[in-house]
Amino acid sequence: MKINKIEIVNFRNHNNCVLTPLPNLTIITGNNGVGKTSLLESIYYCGFGRSFRDRNELNLIKHDYNEFVIRCFIEDKDSKIHKMLVYVSKKERKFYVDDVLIKKISELNKYINILLFEPRMIDLFKSSSHQKRKDYLDLVLSKQSERYLKDLRDYKKLLANRNELLKQEIINKVLLQAYTKQMVDISYRIDVVRSIFFKKINTVLNDISREISNNNKRLEISYSSIVNIDDSYKKNLLKLYKDSSIEDIKSKTTNIGIHKEDYILNIDDKNIGLYGSQGENRLGVISFVLAPYFILKNDIEKPIILLDDVLSELDYLNQERLVNFVKRLNQVFITATNTMFKEYEYQIKGENKDE
Repeated sequence: MKINKIEIVNFRNHNNCVLTPLPNLTIITGNNGVGKTSLLESIYYCGFGRSFRDRNELNLIKHDYNEFVIRCFIEDKDSKIHKMLVYVSKKERKFYVDDVLIKKISELNKYINILLFEPRMIDLFKSSSHQKRKDYLDLVLSKQSERYLKDLRDYKKLLANRNELLKQEIINKVLLQAYTKQMVDISYRIDVVRSIFFKKINTVLNDISREISNNNKRLEISYSSIVNIDDSYKKNLLKLYKDSSIEDIKSKTTNIGIHKEDYILNIDDKNIGLYGSQGENRLGVISFVLAPYFILKNDIEKPIILLDDVLSELDYLNQERLVNFVKRLNQVFITATNTMFKEYEYQIKGENKDE
């Protein structure tokens, strides 16, 4: 997939901005505050139905206006052009593709897939970012598999119901067991998808890292499911829940489960979040963000890559390596205050400080 053109109206500090991307790589430049990140944010919104910067979407509406509009023209792998229209006001929001109303945000997956790096992700593998890592993993996998998204939603609903039941004065043990059994069944499917994903990521992670950083340090994602993924998975997980039942009842919450799982990025067998430098963390996260692009099957639409302010902390040689790497991909957008790579530059201007 590729974006042929995107137009945003009354979005952030833009009254009316039209971006016609360059082939493969577009580096959006301009002074601080002119709305470079807002352009990436509008593309992201088309893919996820939300911002990566602000949970309150009403903050995306330009000051003194009542709504924003995004028009995005997307070319699929068969060269068919799809027109996406996003309308958000203080009262409603609607998504249309080819003049057909999109009823579920998950339906956007059919038309646009996105991989994002933004500066706050540098601490993704720090020990304090456990929830952020989980959210990122589920976001990426949900874009690749509707079944994963459904299983994840069902698991969260069951977990909420189980926790609510544990808060009761008198606990219905039969209902508790029923919730637990359903959670175990879903957990198995989710863990299988996660395990396969990380195995595939590890097959490409080092090649990406070496190309964009020119070092021979070995990167590897370390992930362990709550129990071994084998024929005894469900039996073993049920036992863990049983063993934890007294503690669950005492604490009135579910203390084990796939919602507690985590993963780390190792650099030469050491946790990069604990022992890696700021530069190593930055390049490690960038490599991890780019990796899913290379593990998708050829018949699946390749994602659009958004790299916000990715060059600012890299020296020129690493900037050059990264640009030379991503310019070979299907479509990449980078924001930068300025750039030495003028052939890929798309400059925007503005007066309002809103970024």
